[in-house]
Amino acid sequence: MTLDNKKIKGISLKILIIIMGTIGVIISGILIASLYWLNNKFNAMKESEANYIEWEQSANILRRGSDSLTENVRAFAITGSDEYIKAYFKEAFEDKSRDNAILNLKNQSVNTSAYEELVSALSESNQLMNIEYKSMYLITLAYHIDIETYENSIITEKLSSVHLTDAEEAYSDEEKIDAAREMLYDYIYLGYKERIYSKIDLSIKQLDTVLKQNLSDATSSLKDILIVQQSLIMILLIFLVSLFVILFIKLVRPLNRGTSKIIEGDELEVKGVVEYKYLASSYNEMLDSNKEMTEILMYEADHDKLTSTYNRTGYDKIYRSLDLTKTTFILLDIDAFKKFNDLYGHSVGDEVLTFVSSVLLKHFKNTDYVCRLGGDEFCILLSNCGVEQKDSIAKRLDEIKNELGTNHGQLPKVTLSIGIAFGVEEDNTETLFKKADRALYSVKKNGKNGYLFYDPSEIDD
Repeated sequence: MTLDNKKIKGISLKILIIIMGTIGVIISGILIASLYWLNNKFNAMKESEANYIEWEQSANILRRGSDSLTENVRAFAITGSDEYIKAYFKEAFEDKSRDNAILNLKNQSVNTSAYEELVSALSESNQLMNIEYKSMYLITLAYHIDIETYENSIITEKLSSVHLTDAEEAYSDEEKIDAAREMLYDYIYLGYKERIYSKIDLSIKQLDTVLKQNLSDATSSLKDILIVQQSLIMILLIFLVSLFVILFIKLVRPLNRGTSKIIEGDELEVKGVVEYKYLASSYNEMLDSNKEMTEILMYEADHDKLTSTYNRTGYDKIYRSLDLTKTTFILLDIDAFKKFNDLYGHSVGDEVLTFVSSVLLKHFKNTDYVCRLGGDEFCILLSNCGVEQKDSIAKRLDEIKNELGTNHGQLPKVTLSIGIAFGVEEDNTETLFKKADRALYSVKKNGKNGYLFYDPSEIDD
């Protein structure tokens, strides 16, 4: 049904929303203007905090990178395992976490003195590497490790550049190991580490002071702005509550009732605001149309478009739902169907399929299901049909055979090979199909153009 525009009366949701929206825009505009300053202050505070967090993370990355080098060189000095020396040079020259940490901060608007402290810490860490190179070199000599064999040329380059004193050259293997380990724990090495930690901590402390000052200034400004915001928010809250009540009465409640109707599949009541009345009317028209379309789609989903028989999907649904002890399965295909396509073309082949299916549908109706399994293969499921109806089935098959064997316009004569099996207690969908298939195979083997009821004693394997 379609409602005449002039006959629909009531409150227009469009006009209601325009009025309420205008009021809302005015209040929101005032609120947004007052929020602008607040937003700037808040963003400045967030930026300051984010810079501090990134700074602290970078400082900690620098600390961890330096500690990673120390851990790997000490592990190499203790074990002599080259996995540690590889990990050392990977961190120092591939991952470069220390260098990248400083690089990330280079373009930031940060405290200059704090940045210089981190740069100085990195410099100390790089100087410390000279001691670590020497320690690793002594270990490679003590364990007779050929540094030229390392795939990483940086390892060979850095360790080859280490200079040993005559006394160190003369050390025995054990003395070289002791010397390599001792230099990683003496006061010089630990002094470097202490200076690195101190510079990193000092950098973070300086940034912490700046952050606290920025937060204090921002907090003071925010307090002043919030006093103004409270009154505006209260006005907006009252407006929103009023808007909610109006929309609930005029729109939400009708929609809620309509939802229940939709869930139940019923037509909507044409009541409420003008726009909802049009919506309900359109929905009711669509509901009627959808019911018709659903029926069409359900039919097409289960039926073969060419032959109007059930397709494989329909066959599966029907076959699974039947009581097999009361089911007769007829499996058939068209003899020499390929020659129809080869000699006359696929259009004639389609006509043959259509003709065969029409004959089958004429002779099997009501509780019988004619299905096209694919190509020229068909099956017929006879429900509530057992061996006692064998003669009736044979009669119908003879009638089909005679009808297909006569001339029909330009179509050539058609013959079928058919296998029939009666369901018994122990059958399932697979075994019943196989019985009919064996009977069909026996017919084809013995000259085609006929039918055979499944009997193990008469089947040719």
